[in-house]
Amino acid sequence: MLKYVAGIETLMASSAFPVIDVSSQQPLRSEPMGSKDKLGWLDIGSREWLFKYARPGTGEDWAEKLACELAALIGLPHAGIELASHGDRRGLLSLAVTSVGDRLVHGNELLMELMPDSAAHADQCKRPYRQARHTLDAIQQALSGSRVPEGFRPTSSILMGFDVFVGYLMFDAWIGNTDRHHENWAVNERVDAQRNLVHLLAPTFDHATSLGA
Repeated sequence: MLKYVAGIETLMASSAFPVIDVSSQQPLRSEPMGSKDKLGWLDIGSREWLFKYARPGTGEDWAEKLACELAALIGLPHAGIELASHGDRRGLLSLAVTSVGDRLVHGNELLMELMPDSAAHADQCKRPYRQARHTLDAIQQALSGSRVPEGFRPTSSILMGFDVFVGYLMFDAWIGNTDRHHENWAVNERVDAQRNLVHLLAPTFDHATSLGA
């Protein structure tokens, strides 16, 4: 394992993956979701990126970056990731998975809508871990009618959002991602040209707990 980590660190230090220094950046706003330490959302190149600090010794930054590169390799919709630093602290930049005007609706909110009158269900959905109602059947029901992510070209067998979500689970198995809780998947909610409220599955994001990191 030590040789594996050392090899990854050497790869990350190569010119193939430059590190962006955001020390001079001021965040546009904070990000309350998630347990990891974050600087906040930054405006870089007229796009919004979330800077997340990498906890020392965890490899969270290179795991996210390599997961991003692997997702791109197989054509899986994913959040763009760049290695970054803030002062003397390592971290990463994660590109926003929403378009202007969209609202990101996380899985826990979608699951609560299935049984809005159940206090026990609501309590389960507020907790990211150790809750029995986060099942594949429940996710399929929550994503019923959801479209594929923006920019993804459907195939004869991948037509709806849930079909792509199954691909996310296969990707998790490939990279050893153990953090697919109900706040780590979402839909983009928007109003279409016909004034209908529609859901598009959001690209997969947050893969820090993968690849042995």
